[in-house]
Amino acid sequence: MKTKRIGLLLAVLLGMCGIEGVLAQDLDSVEGDRQALVDLYHATDGDNWDDNSGWLNGDPSSDWYGVQVDGNGRVIRLDMYSNNLSGHLPESIRNLSQLTYLNTKQNELTGEIPGSIDNLKSLEWLLLSGVEQKDPNYSSDTYPGKKNEATNSFSGSIPYIGHLVNLQVLEIANQPNFENTPVPEEIGDLKELWFLSLQRNLHSGGVPASFANLTKMRHLHLHYNKLSEPLPDIFGGWTNAEYVRLGENQIPGEIPSSVGKMVNLRVLMFGRNELTGSIPPALLDGSLSRLHTVTLEWNNLTGSIPPIKTNLTVLTLDGNNLSGILPDMSSASRLINFGLGWNNLEGEFPDMSHAYQLRYIRATANNFTGPLPALHTNNSKLSRLWFQGNNFSGPIDPSIVEAVKNGRDPFSVVNISSNRFCKSDIDGFVSQIESLNKEVETFSYGGQQDPVCEDEGGEDSGSDNT
Repeated sequence: MKTKRIGLLLAVLLGMCGIEGVLAQDLDSVEGDRQALVDLYHATDGDNWDDNSGWLNGDPSSDWYGVQVDGNGRVIRLDMYSNNLSGHLPESIRNLSQLTYLNTKQNELTGEIPGSIDNLKSLEWLLLSGVEQKDPNYSSDTYPGKKNEATNSFSGSIPYIGHLVNLQVLEIANQPNFENTPVPEEIGDLKELWFLSLQRNLHSGGVPASFANLTKMRHLHLHYNKLSEPLPDIFGGWTNAEYVRLGENQIPGEIPSSVGKMVNLRVLMFGRNELTGSIPPALLDGSLSRLHTVTLEWNNLTGSIPPIKTNLTVLTLDGNNLSGILPDMSSASRLINFGLGWNNLEGEFPDMSHAYQLRYIRATANNFTGPLPALHTNNSKLSRLWFQGNNFSGPIDPSIVEAVKNGRDPFSVVNISSNRFCKSDIDGFVSQIESLNKEVETFSYGGQQDPVCEDEGGEDSGSDNT
């Protein structure tokens, strides 16, 4: 009687799931690998893949497109990048227990990521969705993911992956259906990780404190989410970190001072959050010698700008509540983009004639006084000068006209409107700019109020020109 009951139960299971799926479900073997790949083929419309050569013929081999096997015939690599897969990933993917590399990016996959993926304990690279570039680059920043380029559209959330202890690279990005789900805490247990991209997933909550364990981290991409908790102090052991992107979130609180421990840091992007407190001096004082990009724009940072002795090429501090005078800029000769707009900065703008590759200065809506800064006169990249909405006055340095002359053609913006220039200074500057054999797409100089003139007559330029 007992044997009959077991036989009946087996028959029911086979009828519900299909005999091959049940028998192969937990197979750690070539046969199990084959079943997983057959299931993948049928679940993702394999007949219409861009390339399905070799598939379903015999046991898996390197003759199957995108498949690589080891000497025992076990599947160790599955590369389905941009191969027109549509459908869902099957649960039987768990059978691929020797798999070290899995890439399904740039396809048309839907449904939930199977929880059985946590069984792939040999995985070192897991790339399920994300930007067009196929693989991250270990040593250079070729992977910013500036826009949503994904085509896969998974639902639900990231399943538990805490057993993937060999994982080095994890990319599950550009998945808006993950909105309001947390960044998995267990990722902090994957101590071999050097690359993590969960950008544009609209995750909520915060950066897990367990990320302090990720001491091999080089690339962290968590921008364009909805993270809304203060940053934990996770960076102290991140001496390998080079690219840390947490911009476009809602992160409050102060920037942890441990950012100064990331001695190999190249790019720090914390812009468009709700950060408060002061700028950590280590970001600007040259102690992080490889650092070239710092973006802190549109936060609630206060205090003065620390001394600048740095090789930075990008420094954007717009839209904060910074005050005081600008520090000496003579050590920042490599600056390309320099954004200071919409703060409460004052005093004279320091000389910028040493900045030989500058593309823009944005000083809009501060309280700067005195003359406009001198510029490097032979820089073909210069294209945007925003000085409007301040209290600049006095003769306009001739280096500015020369810089426009030798800058990008067409030159994008020269805006010195709403300052305190005298009519004679404005008229002379306008005449010189208009005499150049060069198009300036936007040239604004009107709205001078309470001009500061050498004769102290207070003459108004009376100009509303743009």
